[in-house]
Amino acid sequence: MKKQITFYFYIFLFNIFNLTINNIYVAYSFSLYSNNFIAQDTDNFNKIGEALGDLDNDSIPEKVVVYDTNKETEFGTQRKIHIFKKTENSWTLWEKNTGAVLPSKHGGVWGDPFQEINIENGAIKIYHFGGSRYKWQYIHQYKYLENDWKLIEATVEFGAFCDYYETLNYNLITGNIIYKKEEEKCDRANNINQEKEIVESLEFTQKLEQPPNMNGFYPGNNEIVIPQNNTTIYY
Repeated sequence: MKKQITFYFYIFLFNIFNLTINNIYVAYSFSLYSNNFIAQDTDNFNKIGEALGDLDNDSIPEKVVVYDTNKETEFGTQRKIHIFKKTENSWTLWEKNTGAVLPSKHGGVWGDPFQEINIENGAIKIYHFGGSRYKWQYIHQYKYLENDWKLIEATVEFGAFCDYYETLNYNLITGNIIYKKEEEKCDRANNINQEKEIVESLEFTQKLEQPPNMNGFYPGNNEIVIPQNNTTIYY
């Protein structure tokens, strides 16, 4: 009887070992497939930005890469964002997003509007700049909330040298909006610039039902109307 129990016990251990080996093989195969898929998917892409930082509060840094896809659109080549998680000694694709980084010629006379991407306080932060005489700058922050990437904050600066500058900061989680307008007068004949003077400073709330998703969001294509002066700002 003891010999029979011992025999079945060894059979049990063998099955457990075999199952463990199979699971390791499947995980390894999936990792190879995932990495090969990423490589094929980005074969024709050019990397134009990268950032490292913890995005999901697990103390393990993620990697965010901005690619130029070389795919032509109305305003230049399309950009994509790939977000990677670290699994052992390799990077595994977590998310892919399109739209949050503007196309290559959307900056007007300044050319490529994309300036920088970084990770700050668990959020992805993307900077754009463009325009002509009147210049604009966008700073958008995205965070992983409710199993999706959401826009949580937008900052817009718009204006021209020796004229006026508008600044708007929009917290899309609380709905709080801070707007400021400054005027700058210049003595062009004597090449003298005066200090900027704040002519309007407003604060109000405009909360959306849901913050926009990062995927498909188009910077500068979303408007806020300042109720106190009927000014429209695009973020």
